[in-house]
Amino acid sequence: MHIQEKILCTLCESETGVEYVFGLAKNSRLIKMTTATQGKAKREFEEKRSTVVSFLETLFIPSEELQQQATELINDSILYRSLNYQTLESWSRSRRVVSLI
Repeated sequence: MHIQEKILCTLCESETGVEYVFGLAKNSRLIKMTTATQGKAKREFEEKRSTVVSFLETLFIPSEELQQQATELINDSILYRSLNYQTLESWSRSRRVVSLI
C-alpha cells in the first residue's frame, strides 16, 4: 500500500460512518488464503460444463468439439471470499478484504 492509500485509510477509519473500498494487488498470501474458494469455483464450473455436455450429447454425436462448444455456452463461476487480512509490515491492523475468484 502506498503512502497516499495509508493516509486515506487512516482518514476514513478515523471518521464515524465512513466506508471505503480500495483495490489490492494479488500476492502469494492472498492467493493461498483463497485456494479453497478457487477450487470450489473450478468444481462448480466443471459441474455446469458436464451437465451441458451430457445434454448436448443426447442431441449430437459426442466429440471434442462438442465439449469445447459446451464450454463456450456456460458462464464462468465467479465466487467472492470475504476474509480478514493484514499485511506483514505496512498495515497497523487487520482489514476486511473481499476477493473475487
